[in-house]
Amino acid sequence: MSTRAAEPSADILVVDDERLSRSILVRTLEKAGYGCRQADGGRAALAAIGESVPSLVLLDYAMPGDLNGAEVCERLRADPDPTVAQLPVIMLTGRSVTGRRLGPNRRFVRTGIGADLTRRWRKMRRSRIAW
Repeated sequence: MSTRAAEPSADILVVDDERLSRSILVRTLEKAGYGCRQADGGRAALAAIGESVPSLVLLDYAMPGDLNGAEVCERLRADPDPTVAQLPVIMLTGRSVTGRRLGPNRRFVRTGIGADLTRRWRKMRRSRIAW
């Protein structure tokens, strides 16, 4: 069986303060066969991860009024549980920092993507960066 067939079983946590953006990402991922959960901000994301660690976190970079994406990543990386500290995270932004690497498993990608996001997730899984 190919790894492509096994990948859609991943549990992905989609974190974005904008409901429409979250919904579009979730629909795109679910159509590709991925299981998704949602959080509407940084604190909600940390709570969701505390309940059940996902396979991947898609995290909006800019979330005003709550913990932003960078702050959530800092807290995840500082967690004493290695499963949480090494959790793969892809940051999503519409800013011009697209493609800038922030560190292990933390990458900026353009919002509004489907195939590119799936390709990056597969690449991260193959490379096992900091796992």
